[in-house]
Amino acid sequence: MKYSLIFTSAFFSLNLFAAGIQDLNWLAGSWSDSAGTEEHLTSADGGKILGMAKQIVDGKVEFFEFFEINEINGKLVYQPMPMGVAGVDFTATEVTKDRAVFENPTHDFPKKITYELKAADTLSILVEGSTPGGPLCITQSLKKQ
Repeated sequence: MKYSLIFTSAFFSLNLFAAGIQDLNWLAGSWSDSAGTEEHLTSADGGKILGMAKQIVDGKVEFFEFFEINEINGKLVYQPMPMGVAGVDFTATEVTKDRAVFENPTHDFPKKITYELKAADTLSILVEGSTPGGPLCITQSLKKQ
């Protein structure tokens, strides 16, 4: 039993961290909600996912971001450019057939970005971190267009 548990844990860990860029093809598409959020992600073809997001409040763009997801030294890395300015990198800590978690524990906000496919047409995005006012968690539920 002890050896079975060790093998299972090792196998599961290898599956999580050996993910390649093609394992994120489920993210591809145009996603939006009725509140004014849009997110567009390309396929992983060519070894890179390109994306952009924007949030509209009161008829004006309040926030936008360009980003890339790349495979660097065997790890998946989310590289955002919020408001068009280079940000910090987030490394994948979990990748499954319908969930990807990117983290940078040394960054204030966000520290963690989670994408999860809740249904074939529903993408959940959870952004977590710390702000001067305390912990902050932003959740978005987007529908595939």
